[in-house]
Amino acid sequence: MANGKKKTVTTVEEPAKVTAAEEIVADAANAVAEVPVTEKPAKRTRKCCKTAEASAAPVEEKPAAKRTPAKQAAPAVNVVVQIMGKEATPEDMVARAKADWEAQGHSVSEIKNLAVYLNTAEGRVYYVVNDNGNSGSFAF
Repeated sequence: MANGKKKTVTTVEEPAKVTAAEEIVADAANAVAEVPVTEKPAKRTRKCCKTAEASAAPVEEKPAAKRTPAKQAAPAVNVVVQIMGKEATPEDMVARAKADWEAQGHSVSEIKNLAVYLNTAEGRVYYVVNDNGNSGSFAF
């Protein structure tokens, strides 16, 4: 070193020898890295093997129907009162009470409520109009 300059010596390493197995693994890793990542395939639904994408069309959901028990028609009721060989229905007694009220000179439109009583011991029907003492009676 006569001129005072230091020489730098760089060593060059020889490339490492790659085995055939390592080459195959590296090629496979490169191939996997080059494949684009896609979404998972759509799951199949139970209806006719349609995919979830195909069934993704907007479906209007109907509100759940409220289940109420089926209403049964009210049974026909027919009430008939029989006393001493005579008979009448409650509707007949109400109609006769209104007719008797009119016969006394009053109007049927004045009636707000009407109470009808059957006295079986006397065989008479009594009625009270509008709960204020206006009353009358007639034979059953």
